[in-house]
Amino acid sequence: MHAPSPVAESPPERAHVRRLKVTDAARKLFSAKGFHNTGMAEIAAASAVKVGQIYRDFPSKESIVAAIVEADFATFVDTDSLRIAVDEGDREAVRAAIERLFDRSPCEQIMPEIMAEASRNPRIAEIVRALDTRFRTTLTSALAVFAPGAAMHARRDAVAEVIMVLVIGLCHRAVGAPADTGLSAPMRAIIAREIDVLAGSAGLE
Repeated sequence: MHAPSPVAESPPERAHVRRLKVTDAARKLFSAKGFHNTGMAEIAAASAVKVGQIYRDFPSKESIVAAIVEADFATFVDTDSLRIAVDEGDREAVRAAIERLFDRSPCEQIMPEIMAEASRNPRIAEIVRALDTRFRTTLTSALAVFAPGAAMHARRDAVAEVIMVLVIGLCHRAVGAPADTGLSAPMRAIIAREIDVLAGSAGLE
């Protein structure tokens, strides 16, 4: 009796696996050595993907950073779960998703390196600005579950700003005080109160 033949990966699957190998290797190297001190040859050696193939998948190191940021954003914000909660108008699920933002720091060592590079590299700065805009848009859309309508946009945006500042603050604390993890209970209470006030304001409109 013959053993079943392994199922061959399709070209898109192979490409996806190859890109993951590159971004995983680059993430570790950027964190350990910095963006400027990491060359494509080192990424190729660490990922076991040839330099020429890396350039076909990623035209530059900046495009590798963009892929890393995209993957981290989707994981950190848990975009699929949040989208489902928003589509279903599930306030408790949206609240839980926002709470989870403060349970896990978005700032692995790679993020401080990316932020530092953004201060001197316009292409990285553009990636960071796009991430900031996307994060704000995601939050304001989620908060519309509590306060829908165009009239409430400014108030939703203000609450989104508070959440973003706290998340970014956690990033800085991850560098300055690495033993501290997550947001404290009093600060979580502030976010919960801001959301309650937002929902209450919507009821008065």
